[in-house]
Amino acid sequence: MSINVHTFDNPEFAYTSVNCDDWIADGDVIVSDTGEVGFVYHRAWVVAVTEQHGGWDRVTDWPEFWSDDSNSVYRESFDKARAEATSRGFNIHKEEA
Repeated sequence: MSINVHTFDNPEFAYTSVNCDDWIADGDVIVSDTGEVGFVYHRAWVVAVTEQHGGWDRVTDWPEFWSDDSNSVYRESFDKARAEATSRGFNIHKEEA
């Protein structure tokens, strides 16, 4: 899977773009200049991996999330989102695993 990184001015515009723009694909990494980083999940939601989530969805139990085999396709997206957040100095959500 080719994972692209898309950067937006704010989390609201990013979320709207995920739901409206065909050039954003499932699994792509989404970055908001205001401190949120996440990945596109099931082509409908942005799952945040950072402390700041801007209203994006958040996983509270990553071991349970990864136990669902259908979610394994998002592991590379998750890893890329965490790396992107770290490179920008954004705080990773404490529950990340």
